Amino acid sequence: MEGGIRRAAFGSTEVERLTGVSRITLHVWERSGLLRPSIESGGRGTGNRRKYSFSDLVALRVIRRLRAEGISVKALKKVAKHLREREGVENPFSGRMLAVSGKDVVMVSPEEVVSVLKKPGQHYLLLKLDLCGEAKRLCDELGSAAA
Repeated sequence: MEGGIRRAAFGSTEVERLTGVSRITLHVWERSGLLRPSIESGGRGTGNRRKYSFSDLVALRVIRRLRAEGISVKALKKVAKHLREREGVENPFSGRMLAVSGKDVVMVSPEEVVSVLKKPGQHYLLLKLDLCGEAKRLCDELGSAAA
């Protein structure tokens, strides 16, 4: 079933219901170049037939959340441009883990944390701590000490 959902085309009414992004906002974001429907861009005016993919829906939900965190549309367009160029992805808001750090948007991967808004390309120190592994080693040491 999941594969069918991922291949489905969603109209504006469904998109609005599933993402919380209004039709007017969808239209504005499309015209500004922030996010265009990947299946079918509608014509001009009302009654057009925009069709969004599952990936578009994920991206719209991420964009809506970033907007709620105070990131402007202008800043999000910069984020999208940077990630498209750096990562070579068409839809950066659905294919990358993003986080907000103050007024910056950063891309988080297992290998790195990189600024994509305020200081594009700047790497942040990523200190990975394996809490489960540490807890297991501590239990093993406690068990050895008790024996």
